[in-house]
Amino acid sequence: PKATDDDATGSRKDRKRVEANLRNALYRETRKWSERLGEVEEEIMVLEETLKEMEQAQNDPQFYEDKAGLQVYYAEQAKRRDQLKGLYAEWESIGQRIEERETRYRTELEDALGTDIGD
Repeated sequence: PKATDDDATGSRKDRKRVEANLRNALYRETRKWSERLGEVEEEIMVLEETLKEMEQAQNDPQFYEDKAGLQVYYAEQAKRRDQLKGLYAEWESIGQRIEERETRYRTELEDALGTDIGD
């Protein structure tokens, strides 16, 4: 019985070590992506607020009096909308990379442990 208890304890320790190693690898690989994801989300919020304020400025009748200013305004608005599109694309790409890596982590963990861990 003693050998069996030691085997079970050793096996449990091995499983925990494998789990920890894989979890640490996942963290190392996704940490920078997660940080950038947060930065992109913040940039998106700021840019959306800026565009909202720009659109609200159009409600002022005096807004349309400065014809030269209108060209600058619309060019700036288009530039910011393009920036926003780029940020959305980056956000989606990073999210997809993180998701793919998390899926690979689950597969690696299941393979290492010889069991289905589910979601």
